[in-house]
Amino acid sequence: MPLLLIVLLILSCASIPQPHTPDDTLVIGSLVLDFPDGFFDYPPRTITSGIELVITNKTEGYAFSVRTFKDGYFCFVSNGHDSFSLDRFSYERKEQSWQQVTLKSALGIPVTLSPGRVRYLGKLTIAYRRPQRKNIATGDRTNIWQFEPSVSGENQKQQMIEYLRTLDPNSQWLSYEIVQ
Repeated sequence: MPLLLIVLLILSCASIPQPHTPDDTLVIGSLVLDFPDGFFDYPPRTITSGIELVITNKTEGYAFSVRTFKDGYFCFVSNGHDSFSLDRFSYERKEQSWQQVTLKSALGIPVTLSPGRVRYLGKLTIAYRRPQRKNIATGDRTNIWQFEPSVSGENQKQQMIEYLRTLDPNSQWLSYEIVQ
């Protein structure tokens, strides 16, 4: 297993390692799932942490996953030369002892890098409005919801910089050029 892959798997946005080479690039963004009309049978909810993103390194041909943390932030460090894609996300949560919510969706977002920079992907919000249809399987108590999602993106560069400062006020990444 390549050393970079091990670093990527260990990395969490709760702490960001410093760059090791001049070409290292920090890739950072935010993913939020919003349920303004209600979260299934529950009141409205916005999910920011615990969302798993599957990312593929297109150059090297392997996939890995990262999880979102506070305010939906996720990140990973690259050598600055590889190309990536944010392939899909999933979110699982037990609401009660017998009830589990699972969300999965494809993304297909390409990510190109510039060596020796911070690559900010922006804030991606996926809003799920009232379900269009709800199927109920009575035998095993399975509900299948079909939502009409909408996707929006925002540039919150200053909030991202503040987030990095909160994690480590002395981070070398704060002196890097930020590209979008």
